[in-house]
Amino acid sequence: MKHKGLFRPVLQGLLLATLFILSGCFAKKEISNKIVVNLPAQQMQSLDPTLWAPQTVLGQGTLFEGLFGYNQDLNIEPKVSDSHTVSEDKLTWTLALKKNKLWSNGDSLNAHDFIYAWKRFISPGVVAPMWASMFPDVVGAEDYKAGSIGFEGVGFKAVDDFTIEIKLKRPVDIIHKLVLGSAMPLHKKTLSKAKSEKKDWWKPANFVGNGPYLPTKFQADGEMTFEKNKNYVGYIGNVDIFVLKSGGLSVQVQNFEAEGLDLAHVLSLGDYKYVTTDLRMKKQVHEENELGFHGFQMARTVNPIVDNQKLRTALAIGIDKQTIAKAVMGNRVIPTDVYGPPSDSVLQGLKIHKYNPDSAKKLLEESGYNETKPVIYIFSPPSNDARGWASVTEALHSQWRELGLNVLIENMEDGMLTQYSWGSGFHKGEEFKRPGVTMYTGKILWKEPAMFLRLADHTWYYHNYPLPLKEKLKAIAILAQEFSNLKKGANLQDWDELDTLANEIDLLQTKVVALEKDSIGIVDLLKPNFKSAYLTMKSDMQKLTKPEKKVKAWVTARTFINDGFVKMETYLGNTVNLSGWLALLKLRISDKENSKIMIKQLQQQALDQAWIVPLYSEKLVYLKRPWIKNVVLNKFGAWLMAFNLQYIEVDKEAYKAAQ
Repeated sequence: MKHKGLFRPVLQGLLLATLFILSGCFAKKEISNKIVVNLPAQQMQSLDPTLWAPQTVLGQGTLFEGLFGYNQDLNIEPKVSDSHTVSEDKLTWTLALKKNKLWSNGDSLNAHDFIYAWKRFISPGVVAPMWASMFPDVVGAEDYKAGSIGFEGVGFKAVDDFTIEIKLKRPVDIIHKLVLGSAMPLHKKTLSKAKSEKKDWWKPANFVGNGPYLPTKFQADGEMTFEKNKNYVGYIGNVDIFVLKSGGLSVQVQNFEAEGLDLAHVLSLGDYKYVTTDLRMKKQVHEENELGFHGFQMARTVNPIVDNQKLRTALAIGIDKQTIAKAVMGNRVIPTDVYGPPSDSVLQGLKIHKYNPDSAKKLLEESGYNETKPVIYIFSPPSNDARGWASVTEALHSQWRELGLNVLIENMEDGMLTQYSWGSGFHKGEEFKRPGVTMYTGKILWKEPAMFLRLADHTWYYHNYPLPLKEKLKAIAILAQEFSNLKKGANLQDWDELDTLANEIDLLQTKVVALEKDSIGIVDLLKPNFKSAYLTMKSDMQKLTKPEKKVKAWVTARTFINDGFVKMETYLGNTVNLSGWLALLKLRISDKENSKIMIKQLQQQALDQAWIVPLYSEKLVYLKRPWIKNVVLNKFGAWLMAFNLQYIEVDKEAYKAAQ
């Protein structure tokens, strides 16, 4: 019997092949004298660096170039930066820029271009992923974002045309964040002109960049074309044009076969079996190991059953990972007992949860579960998911039932499942009280010490809270869901209740800071000063004239105060986690050698708690034409695509012969 993932209707295949071959012929005829490479891409609706989705083509070697970037081995190296120095207390960074770098229109690139972009990123009202930036560590950046100070209080500036100074709140190695889209420069004249003309500055007709390639075609969630930037100063391969085709992730292999793609990621288990057994295809298969892991976690709902560590440990040791890797995932994955690939040198020697069904049954009995046997849900993705997670949940279901667990699979669409997997769990409804597990993926989003926990730090951020604290945080979160429906703020007296709350949070913040003895913890608890920021928001509101804007300002201020209560109550009610919280803060500022020790210690704590349980690490599998060389595979996040396109080279003779 053929594998069901290999079924391809003949008519559909012929039509797909015809379309791609025809489109390929027209493209080659039009630009036959240039080297063109067709790549898959994620869907994007914009090329603005304030957005998280287009990171791989913005800040990592394609459309923009920052002070630092990744090389072919995914190590960080200087790009626009010529040199840098760090003060003795490690709080002041001074970066000298290369003076020969240019914008695509020929203008000289300078320090002011970075400062302009950074100020834009942290400006109040601009929705941007601050968590994916250096700015939470920069003096005054979060306060400026909250509207509580002017820009003169922010800790970055251009000392001169080719020197940048950055002042930090804590001694963090910010180079790890200077490779991200949040740190890219922007061409101020281009953005100002586009704004005055009410145009999108990042559209190809308006775009001015400093990376090796420029967009010449952009279709939202569709096809993009990038061509060489003739004014780029630096290394660039011999590919003239990249055509990026988004969408259709599940049919990349078919598109590769139909000549529509020159590189394709093998995502489904059916496609993996096909390409590794087909005589024609397996010669073009390439495999690399991911930096992360996949496993399961306790669902982010509030239920006392999963607070029992013996129950969680029973779930962990009651799973046969070897069977899942071989029989369920078809050897596409590598079983792992740590948060990352089992071969990771940093993670050797950890005490792991070995498969032991007899011990699992004993732990279940000791936990008291066998006396009550409530339902443990497995919240599962749709059965047609390309990752194979639905099949994994069926394996979990089968193995746990053998232990005596009362397990029930509940299939969910991605939207609801995301809330169970990545949300706070603090929502209305009985469904957010049910005990259960969801599949989980832990990735390195960029290279820095804390990222090598591979999101196992969510143990402390979301899971390992005492039940009374979870219930209190849930009540606060549900209250916040109503702020925008209250329609308050248009009248000044509406702010009276916020004045009272601001005084309460100020007293609470003072109390919490007095309790903490570690200087690093104190710095974290002091930022931001909630009352001061609130008073600035109230002052700014009084300058507004339109009632709807006043209402919006009230909601913003109320939400901000609410966040303050969450932060302070989390500290006060979370004695179980305080050591982990402080260790995570210190990890971010530790040097390379100390960070390895701390990562190992924190990983061990997370493994022991068993809120998040690793199952396997994936092989990243892709197909490519034999004439393509130097592919840099993106192992960060979940994009599954090539990036740093400047390094890709093509064997010209082989390319011509193939055409």
